[in-house]
Amino acid sequence: MMDANQSTDRTDSGSTLLTMVNDDRALTETGSQVLVAALFVLAVGSVFAVASSPTPPETDLFVVTQDADGSYVASDYPETMTRNESERVFVGITNEHRQSTVTVVVLLERVQNETNGFEVVESEERKRMTVALRPGETRYLPYDISPSMTGDRLRVRFLLYEDSPSAQPTVERAHRDVYLWVNVTNDDASNSSL
Repeated sequence: MMDANQSTDRTDSGSTLLTMVNDDRALTETGSQVLVAALFVLAVGSVFAVASSPTPPETDLFVVTQDADGSYVASDYPETMTRNESERVFVGITNEHRQSTVTVVVLLERVQNETNGFEVVESEERKRMTVALRPGETRYLPYDISPSMTGDRLRVRFLLYEDSPSAQPTVERAHRDVYLWVNVTNDDASNSSL
């Protein structure tokens, strides 16, 4: 039989064991909480660093026309033209970083509609324009669209290069590209191809 002291010792021993287990759990929980808090601070800091880091400056390319007052507007683009007729647009370039020299290559393209987009079936380089730009400067370069091809939905494409374009310019190497669609007929209004 057990006496009262043995019973108390067991309770004390069980209590001590329970306290040790609870202390270990408390340490594990505290360690986990510290780890979670540290990861949270790291994650918030990373998001803040990404959100607060400045975006790299860029060179923008756009095409505009002029209204009757001489203001540049993003409207009134030529849509239907006659072969070798001339319509003026302006190639806008805004330089948001260091002083640089850029080149714009103008292509006239005949395209074919494909399931994944358009395929260029004929392309003709029409002009190259090189300009030096200061930081923060916007320039408007006049360009007279004068198509030599005829057809529906010919694409007049403007490619911006921050380096020297190759002899065969491609969209993949260009820094930026924009385009306009035009329908071009012959002088006699027939719709023949080249």
